[in-house]
Amino acid sequence: MIRYIKLLSIALIFFVLLINISPAQQTKKPESTGTEKTGRTESIDEDLIEEGKKLDEEIFLIYKKINDVIVNYKLSQLKDIKFLPYRTTYDVKDNYIQVEKYEIERDYFNHEIIRGINKKIIKLFLSGNTISRVESEITEQMVGAGYIDRVIVIDPSPLVQGTDDITFTQTKKTMKILDNKKLGDIKNDASSPVRNNIKKEFIIPHITSLFDTLLSIADSYYKGIKDTDSILSDFLKKSADY
Repeated sequence: MIRYIKLLSIALIFFVLLINISPAQQTKKPESTGTEKTGRTESIDEDLIEEGKKLDEEIFLIYKKINDVIVNYKLSQLKDIKFLPYRTTYDVKDNYIQVEKYEIERDYFNHEIIRGINKKIIKLFLSGNTISRVESEITEQMVGAGYIDRVIVIDPSPLVQGTDDITFTQTKKTMKILDNKKLGDIKNDASSPVRNNIKKEFIIPHITSLFDTLLSIADSYYKGIKDTDSILSDFLKKSADY
């Protein structure tokens, strides 16, 4: 009987110890399934997609501003413009407006020696007064070395939101490196967001500069007309005195 009581006492002690063990000690930490990492990756991809959409909207709005300048200032009808921004040419063809900008790289020690010429030719194709297509040719030429690096960028639908259909063709000397590669096919992930970078670092600055150039040309042209009209008015006013 005494032995039975001792055994019962020992069992009660173990029972008390078990129910007093903290929940943290009873709970086993679940094994990692790898879903945490996958979730972070998906979140990064969604962020890149969202960023790309915002960049597309910004590009669309800049093109819309460019189109408004062409329409409001009747740029497709302006020819023989006398005053242009530095190192810029402007020409109106049958169905497009051409803007050319260039810079000259000179020798560091002798500025009379030209080392290279960097040039951008932008063609704004029009359907009526609306931009229907934009072609940009960017060229870097090393004078005397016969080295030419050229990229042709074509946006077939600038006034439609979205940039996946923009194409790039690149040549170095005579070797073609890219042939009509679409922006939508260019890599864009967390380790290398090239597509979004092209939008941020090339397309937006490129067309923003074009907008500024067109606006400057329009302002200069109409200011020139106003100045000419004022000169005429002053001359006629003066002639009324004799």
